[in-house]
Amino acid sequence: MPGSWTHVAVTWDGDRSGGIRCYRNGSEVPTSVALDPPGGFAGLNDTVPLSFRIGTFNNVAGNYDVRIDHLSVWKGVLTAEQINADFLATTTTTMTVAIDIKPGSNPNSVNPRNKGVVPVAILTDNTFDAATVDAATVRFGATGTEAAAVRSSLEDVDGDGDADRLFHFNTQATGIRCGDTAAALTGETFDGHMIQGTDSVKTAGCK
Repeated sequence: MPGSWTHVAVTWDGDRSGGIRCYRNGSEVPTSVALDPPGGFAGLNDTVPLSFRIGTFNNVAGNYDVRIDHLSVWKGVLTAEQINADFLATTTTTMTVAIDIKPGSNPNSVNPRNKGVVPVAILTDNTFDAATVDAATVRFGATGTEAAAVRSSLEDVDGDGDADRLFHFNTQATGIRCGDTAAALTGETFDGHMIQGTDSVKTAGCK
Protein backbone atom coordinates (compact mmCIF):
# COMPACT_ATOMS: atom_id res chain seq x y z
CA MET A 1 0.00 0.00 0.00
CA PRO A 2 1.48 3.40 -0.97
CA GLY A 3 2.73 5.36 2.03
CA SER A 4 3.16 2.36 4.32
CA TRP A 5 5.95 -0.16 4.90
CA THR A 6 5.65 -3.74 3.68
CA HIS A 7 7.74 -6.66 4.90
CA VAL A 8 8.83 -8.68 1.83
CA ALA A 9 10.73 -11.98 1.98
CA VAL A 10 11.87 -14.23 -0.87
CA THR A 11 13.37 -17.71 -0.58
CA TRP A 12 15.07 -19.73 -3.32
CA ASP A 13 16.23 -23.31 -2.85
CA GLY A 14 18.52 -23.39 -5.90
CA ASP A 15 16.02 -24.92 -8.31
CA ARG A 16 15.66 -22.47 -11.21
CA SER A 17 12.56 -24.32 -12.41
CA GLY A 18 10.42 -23.03 -9.55
CA GLY A 19 11.96 -23.54 -6.13
CA ILE A 20 11.00 -20.07 -5.04
CA ARG A 21 8.56 -18.62 -2.50
CA CYS A 22 7.51 -15.04 -1.74
CA TYR A 23 6.04 -13.67 1.48
CA ARG A 24 4.32 -10.35 2.22
CA ASN A 25 3.94 -9.27 5.86
CA GLY A 26 4.72 -12.77 7.06
CA SER A 27 2.29 -14.64 4.80
CA GLU A 28 3.11 -16.53 1.59
CA VAL A 29 1.71 -15.00 -1.61
CA PRO A 30 1.50 -16.34 -5.19
CA THR A 31 4.66 -15.75 -7.18
CA SER A 32 5.20 -15.01 -10.85
CA VAL A 33 8.86 -14.78 -11.85
CA ALA A 34 10.94 -14.82 -15.00
CA LEU A 35 14.61 -15.30 -15.75
CA ASP A 36 16.45 -12.00 -16.14
CA PRO A 37 18.00 -12.16 -18.63
CA PRO A 38 16.30 -15.20 -20.25
CA GLY A 39 18.47 -18.27 -19.93
CA GLY A 40 20.48 -16.99 -16.99
CA PHE A 41 23.67 -14.96 -16.75
CA ALA A 42 26.37 -15.73 -19.31
CA GLY A 43 29.51 -17.20 -17.81
CA LEU A 44 27.95 -17.86 -14.39
CA ASN A 45 26.63 -21.35 -15.15
CA ASP A 46 23.13 -20.39 -14.00
CA THR A 47 24.27 -20.21 -10.36
CA VAL A 48 22.81 -16.72 -9.83
CA PRO A 49 19.26 -16.74 -8.42
CA LEU A 50 16.34 -15.16 -10.22
CA SER A 51 16.00 -11.39 -10.42
CA PHE A 52 13.19 -9.70 -8.44
CA ARG A 53 11.60 -6.31 -8.73
CA ILE A 54 9.73 -4.81 -5.79
CA GLY A 55 7.60 -1.69 -6.06
CA THR A 56 5.36 0.10 -8.53
CA PHE A 57 6.59 0.52 -12.09
CA ASN A 58 6.84 4.15 -13.18
CA ASN A 59 6.17 4.20 -16.92
CA VAL A 60 7.42 7.77 -17.24
CA ALA A 61 10.73 7.31 -15.47
CA GLY A 62 11.11 3.71 -16.61
CA ASN A 63 11.95 2.39 -13.17
CA TYR A 64 10.39 1.01 -9.99
CA ASP A 65 9.28 3.39 -7.22
CA VAL A 66 10.29 1.84 -3.91
CA ARG A 67 12.13 2.77 -0.75
CA ILE A 68 14.00 0.04 1.14
CA ASP A 69 14.33 0.60 4.88
CA HIS A 70 16.25 -2.57 5.77
CA LEU A 71 17.75 -5.48 3.84
CA SER A 72 18.79 -8.86 5.25
CA VAL A 73 20.37 -11.76 3.35
CA TRP A 74 20.41 -15.25 4.90
CA LYS A 75 22.78 -18.07 3.98
CA GLY A 76 20.11 -20.76 4.34
CA VAL A 77 16.48 -20.98 3.22
CA LEU A 78 14.21 -19.74 6.00
CA THR A 79 11.02 -21.62 6.81
CA ALA A 80 7.61 -19.94 6.66
CA GLU A 81 7.55 -19.91 10.48
CA GLN A 82 10.93 -18.15 10.65
CA ILE A 83 9.84 -15.54 8.13
CA ASN A 84 6.64 -14.83 10.03
CA ALA A 85 8.61 -14.48 13.28
CA ASP A 86 10.96 -11.98 11.60
CA PHE A 87 7.97 -10.00 10.34
CA LEU A 88 6.43 -9.86 13.83
CA ALA A 89 9.76 -8.73 15.28
CA THR A 90 10.12 -5.88 12.79
CA THR A 91 6.59 -4.57 13.33
CA THR A 92 7.19 -3.84 17.01
CA THR A 93 8.96 -0.63 16.04
CA THR A 94 6.87 2.50 16.54
CA MET A 95 6.91 5.00 13.68
CA THR A 96 7.07 8.71 14.52
CA VAL A 97 4.54 10.74 12.53
CA ALA A 98 3.96 14.48 12.24
CA ILE A 99 0.90 15.79 14.07
CA ASP A 100 -0.59 19.27 14.34
CA ILE A 101 -2.72 20.19 17.36
CA LYS A 102 -5.38 22.76 16.44
CA PRO A 103 -4.26 23.15 12.81
CA GLY A 104 -3.89 26.80 11.83
CA SER A 105 -3.35 27.97 15.42
CA ASN A 106 -0.12 29.28 16.90
CA PRO A 107 0.31 28.72 19.77
CA ASN A 108 -1.81 25.58 20.19
CA SER A 109 -3.97 26.89 23.00
CA VAL A 110 -5.94 24.30 25.00
CA ASN A 111 -8.26 25.09 27.92
CA PRO A 112 -8.36 21.95 30.10
CA ARG A 113 -11.74 23.05 31.49
CA ASN A 114 -13.35 23.43 28.10
CA LYS A 115 -16.26 21.08 27.39
CA GLY A 116 -15.70 21.13 23.64
CA VAL A 117 -13.24 19.26 21.44
CA VAL A 118 -9.60 19.58 20.43
CA PRO A 119 -8.80 19.05 16.71
CA VAL A 120 -5.59 17.15 15.97
CA ALA A 121 -4.28 16.23 12.53
CA ILE A 122 -1.91 13.48 11.45
CA LEU A 123 -0.07 14.94 8.50
CA THR A 124 0.65 13.09 5.27
CA ASP A 125 4.18 13.56 3.90
CA ASN A 126 6.66 11.84 1.59
CA THR A 127 7.18 8.96 4.01
CA PHE A 128 3.75 8.45 5.57
CA ASP A 129 0.15 8.38 4.34
CA ALA A 130 -2.26 9.45 7.08
CA ALA A 131 -5.08 7.59 5.31
CA THR A 132 -3.47 4.32 6.45
CA VAL A 133 -4.24 5.06 10.12
CA ASP A 134 -6.97 3.00 11.79
CA ALA A 135 -9.05 5.68 13.54
CA ALA A 136 -10.39 3.20 16.08
CA THR A 137 -6.89 2.73 17.53
CA VAL A 138 -5.99 6.41 17.90
CA ARG A 139 -5.63 7.97 21.34
CA PHE A 140 -4.64 11.54 22.25
CA GLY A 141 -3.80 13.37 25.43
CA ALA A 142 -1.15 14.19 27.99
CA THR A 143 0.62 10.86 27.44
CA GLY A 144 -1.02 9.71 24.21
CA THR A 145 -3.16 7.02 25.85
CA GLU A 146 -6.19 8.99 27.04
CA ALA A 147 -8.97 10.12 24.67
CA ALA A 148 -10.44 8.21 21.74
CA ALA A 149 -11.53 10.27 18.75
CA VAL A 150 -15.17 11.31 18.61
CA ARG A 151 -14.89 11.77 14.84
CA SER A 152 -12.33 11.83 12.05
CA SER A 153 -12.09 12.88 8.42
CA LEU A 154 -9.64 13.12 5.54
CA GLU A 155 -8.84 16.66 4.47
CA ASP A 156 -5.86 18.80 3.48
CA VAL A 157 -5.27 20.75 6.68
CA ASP A 158 -1.81 22.10 5.78
CA GLY A 159 -2.56 23.12 2.20
CA ASP A 160 0.13 21.00 0.56
CA GLY A 161 -2.24 19.17 -1.78
CA ASP A 162 -2.50 15.80 -0.04
CA ALA A 163 -5.07 14.36 2.37
CA ASP A 164 -4.28 14.51 6.08
CA ARG A 165 -6.28 12.75 8.82
CA LEU A 166 -8.15 15.16 11.12
CA PHE A 167 -9.45 13.92 14.49
CA HIS A 168 -11.52 15.58 17.20
CA PHE A 169 -11.15 14.63 20.87
CA ASN A 170 -13.23 15.65 23.90
CA THR A 171 -10.98 18.13 25.69
CA GLN A 172 -11.73 16.95 29.21
CA ALA A 173 -10.95 13.34 28.25
CA THR A 174 -7.40 14.19 27.13
CA GLY A 175 -5.95 14.48 30.63
CA ILE A 176 -4.21 17.73 29.67
CA ARG A 177 -3.64 19.82 32.80
CA CYS A 178 -2.74 23.43 33.44
CA GLY A 179 0.97 23.94 32.83
CA ASP A 180 1.38 21.10 30.32
CA THR A 181 3.55 22.09 27.37
CA ALA A 182 3.06 19.10 25.05
CA ALA A 183 0.56 16.39 24.18
CA ALA A 184 0.89 13.11 22.30
CA LEU A 185 -1.03 10.92 19.88
CA THR A 186 -0.66 7.16 19.42
CA GLY A 187 -2.34 4.57 17.21
CA GLU A 188 -1.86 1.91 14.58
CA THR A 189 -2.06 1.65 10.81
CA PHE A 190 -4.45 -0.79 9.20
CA ASP A 191 -1.54 -3.19 8.63
CA GLY A 192 -0.55 -3.13 12.31
CA HIS A 193 2.30 -0.62 12.49
CA MET A 194 2.32 1.44 15.68
CA ILE A 195 2.60 5.22 15.33
CA GLN A 196 3.22 8.12 17.68
CA GLY A 197 3.52 11.88 17.40
CA THR A 198 3.84 14.91 19.70
CA ASP A 199 3.15 18.60 19.42
CA SER A 200 3.34 21.60 21.74
CA VAL A 201 0.39 23.02 23.68
CA LYS A 202 -0.16 26.16 25.71
CA THR A 203 -2.77 25.79 28.41
CA ALA A 204 -5.31 28.58 28.91
CA GLY A 205 -8.09 29.42 31.36
CA CYS A 206 -6.06 28.19 34.28
CA LYS A 207 -6.15 31.24 36.59
